[in-house]
Amino acid sequence: MPRDISQLLTYSQGIAGDWAQKNPIANWLAPTVPVVTAKFNYKNYGSGNAFLAIDTRRSMGGSAARLTYTVSDATGVLGENSLETTIDDQERRENPESESQLEDIKVKDLTLTILNNDLKGLFTFMKANVSVTGGVGVWNNTAANDPIAEIDTQRKAVLDATGVMLNRGFIDYTAWLLLKNNKQVLDRIKFTKLGAATLETVSMLLASPMEFQIGGGALYTDVGGSANNMFLFYGQDSPGQQDPSWIKTFVRNPNRFTDMRQYREDKIRSDVFYLDWSQLHVVTGAGIVSRIQAT
Repeated sequence: MPRDISQLLTYSQGIAGDWAQKNPIANWLAPTVPVVTAKFNYKNYGSGNAFLAIDTRRSMGGSAARLTYTVSDATGVLGENSLETTIDDQERRENPESESQLEDIKVKDLTLTILNNDLKGLFTFMKANVSVTGGVGVWNNTAANDPIAEIDTQRKAVLDATGVMLNRGFIDYTAWLLLKNNKQVLDRIKFTKLGAATLETVSMLLASPMEFQIGGGALYTDVGGSANNMFLFYGQDSPGQQDPSWIKTFVRNPNRFTDMRQYREDKIRSDVFYLDWSQLHVVTGAGIVSRIQAT
């Protein structure tokens, strides 16, 4: 017996939750921030300081100091998205006793396609909105450049400019191969006796540790003509509309999808199911991210 639309929507939202657990890199890079309305306000930290130094001492009879930011108020508008799938009449005739299972299969495929496609779009967005830092990233085996020193230098430059220490790094798989096989890195590891070149080892070699994630473990994270990037950035697990993170995904519904609908299309002899959702990727801290393109 077919399932009703509300059941299918709940089922789709559950799939999205499971997918997020298996693909945590999406929320790690661009955490979701729910907003109340399609048009909303947020803080854009640009390239300025996250928080100004404030003298909190209060004089007798005086007022309290006020928290200020070198940021601007910005307005965003969520983009409406939708994708549909079909169940042909012949499919139903061939599965008369398992219609609900057939619908589940179709909705699961629809949901996973949306989520994987959005992850691919996120990486395209990242590369389109963050410029490559010049003069760094020559990490091949014959180069004298030291990737560890270059990463430390990039982090210090951002710290000096904004007061924020970059705490996360995403590495395309191609860039990781160049980094882990770089002679300068391997010599550092031998000297410190840390063992093999791993993400944890690289973090320990830095002036201060940071969390790394690598491409190749999630679908679509290492594609296109420039799949050799490292993004160093400041991120949080659960940011809001006001606090700093280099990129955020604003959504209308924390469960991603807002509507599941169905209609009949007799021309193709099919029932059509489609999911609606609203979201917007926004770079909210252009000054707290650095992109290195490895060669």
